[in-house]
Amino acid sequence: VADALDAMTTQRVYRDAMTLDAALAEIERGAGTDFCSACVEAVELAVHEGLIAVTAPIARGVAA
Repeated sequence: VADALDAMTTQRVYRDAMTLDAALAEIERGAGTDFCSACVEAVELAVHEGLIAVTAPIARGVAA
């Protein structure tokens, strides 16, 4: 679940990053089928308690 949350909220070359709320909603929809319900609850609790946060992407420069 944590890996899925990270993947959804990370900017990719082929798609934009999801907001934390959108990613959590997607994970909640998969609770009990795609994801272990207890793990979903644990990640949601960690997010709501500030233990997991989404930060701005790191700017990567191109070497000259």
